[in-house]
Amino acid sequence: MRKYVSKELGTLRRELNCTMEEMASCLNISPRSYYALEKGVSQCSAPVLIRLVNLIPDPEHRLRFMSLLQTQMDRYENAAQL
Repeated sequence: MRKYVSKELGTLRRELNCTMEEMASCLNISPRSYYALEKGVSQCSAPVLIRLVNLIPDPEHRLRFMSLLQTQMDRYENAAQL
């Protein structure tokens, strides 16, 4: 899930024409934390994930992101049950 979120962060940032610092501010996190998220070094907390979803301007893109995120979470839960 970390790779998926980091990819989406970078894509969204470029679509919004924002710097990493501006995205960090929108997500209410430090620029260093944002950098780690976008590079896949750390994972997104639930509050940051919610803010990220709210930043996605296109409703179809937002729905697709949430659907793929749910798929990733289901895979993680299924693997944990094995």
